[in-house]
Amino acid sequence: MNIKKTIFFLANICVCLAVTAQDAATIERKLIELNKNTKALFHNKSISQDSIAKTSIKFKEAISTYANNFPQMLEYSFPDLTAEGDIKIKTSKNKKFRIYSWDTWLGTSGMYFDGIYQYTSGQKSGAKAYNKNKLFYEVYQVNRGKDTIYLGAYYIRTTPEKASQGIKAFKINKNGSLNDSLKIFKTPAGLKNEMVIDFDIATLDDANGEQIIKYDEGLKTVYIPVVMAKGVISSTFKAYKLMNGNFVLISK
Repeated sequence: MNIKKTIFFLANICVCLAVTAQDAATIERKLIELNKNTKALFHNKSISQDSIAKTSIKFKEAISTYANNFPQMLEYSFPDLTAEGDIKIKTSKNKKFRIYSWDTWLGTSGMYFDGIYQYTSGQKSGAKAYNKNKLFYEVYQVNRGKDTIYLGAYYIRTTPEKASQGIKAFKINKNGSLNDSLKIFKTPAGLKNEMVIDFDIATLDDANGEQIIKYDEGLKTVYIPVVMAKGVISSTFKAYKLMNGNFVLISK
């Protein structure tokens, strides 16, 4: 009897996983179609910015709706959706927090990004939109005592020559909501939710590309390059280490 129950239980798991994968793949196809529509309008020079904006909003609304109703999306990598590189999807190791960010095709002098935060607590999923022109390139998971903190590293392309890069803290509250204003970086000006630097793109190191703010999981330390005059990125870093619940500057 125990063997039969075990076989029945495992069979149900397989069915659930199959349905989950099928639902996610269907969502992916719909999102790909919406993104293609936006790009097609962008490349059509006779189309107005308003038309592009409307299709871009539809894409954002679709991701938000799906993220709010399908927590299993956190388990799916969306390989076809991200294949062309204009959409980034970064997920925490525990698969409870994810950031979708993409090019809206609305930039004039530079690229303009938009995005959605997706998070889950238990069996519930939530989504929160952001509109800060940030393309997130990594999500780090940080254990802080009994809490789990997430760090999102991002960059902003303001013009073809100028850019900004930052790192922002998040926490999923016990009530299932997302705290995206968590102040965890200790600075002379007080606690901050995020740290940002502005720089000249021409001074980027080819070895690192545009991902220059990094987090060392073993040392629980964030490394932020020092920017000198005229936006020149130096070879030295400011190191912020997690100590007593906050990231504290230990070297500069």
